[in-house]
Parts: sequence; structure tokens; C-alpha cells
Amino acid sequence: MISKIRDADITRIAGELPQWQIVASNLGMGQLDIEDIENNNTAPADQRKSFLRRWIRRDGKAATYERLSEVLESLGEQGAAEKIREIERTERIALRQIYFTEVMACTGDMLEEQLK
Repeated sequence: MISKIRDADITRIAGELPQWQIVASNLGMGQLDIEDIENNNTAPADQRKSFLRRWIRRDGKAATYERLSEVLESLGEQGAAEKIREIERTERIALRQIYFTEVMACTGDMLEEQLK
């Protein structure tokens, strides 16, 4: 399953990005965009988050955990790539739990209606 990166995960992912400028460049972001991010965000953590938001906005559904992991691996950052995959796995588990809870709630409501 290829999942689009969720806004809720940006902070967690940003913390795993070594040399975000190189990652950005490998994801097709131009030097002017990279410089704009650097100029508008003084803190490195804010730069990484801003880069991720811009990439997600630009690439839409193509901005996936898998794509980011692939780029990190191509740059020799296997540890960071694995952490991104772990964030995705955690996200998928949480979404499944929410879905299951909602299905069970709907099923319970339907049963109550049938018993009336």
C-alpha cells in the first residue's frame, strides 16, 4: 500500500531528515525553492517541515512515505528510510483501528435497530 504523507506526520518525519536540502533536490525541488525555505525559516526543524509541506503540496498523491524512503536509501540513509517506513506502518495501524472502531459502532447501531 502506498500512502500519501499525512500532515499529522510531518513533524515526526522532519526529525528523521538528514541534510534536507539534498533530499529536496533529489525529489525534484529547485534551488530557488530550497533557498526560499532557508530564508523564510531560521530554525533547521522549521526548514525541514516547510520543505515537506511544500513537497506534499507540489506532488500531491505522489508525495508518499515510499517515495521519500526510496530517495533516502539512494542517498545512503538506510536508517532514516527505515524510520520513515515505521512511521507509515504506525499510521496504517492507527487508521485500521479507527476504521474497525467505526465499523463496530455502525454494526452495533444496526443491531440495536433490528432488536427494537
